[in-house]
Amino acid sequence: WKCGYEWDVVIERELYQRMVHWIEGLSHISTIKIQKNIITTAVGRIIYLHTFVDASSEAYAAAVYATVDNGNNDIASILIASKSKVVPINRQSIPRLELIAGVLRVKLCNSINDVIKVSKDKCIFWSDNSAVLF
Repeated sequence: WKCGYEWDVVIERELYQRMVHWIEGLSHISTIKIQKNIITTAVGRIIYLHTFVDASSEAYAAAVYATVDNGNNDIASILIASKSKVVPINRQSIPRLELIAGVLRVKLCNSINDVIKVSKDKCIFWSDNSAVLF
């Protein structure tokens, strides 16, 4: 839609080839493995939730990791959740997109906290943009 194509217009060959290549790459998604047993194996041992946010001119995202004490002072890091979004079509400044990513972070952390109940002082926020941190 950014290119201004109508639904019944044939797209140019280069764009079509890029789209086919992207779709073919999706076949590898099933090989990605993410540990999902944080609730059953790590309850009571979560040390901190670390949330990372970032934005670019194309997308913004948040990812939440838990640092977990597995006993014997063996600390592990586990990805709990992540969320990404494509930026709106109307242009936004990078600082504004960083702030939007910060809001995404709060929503993501709140939904995680509804399940695993980590105190707010154990939620650490990471960003490369100082405006988001204040």
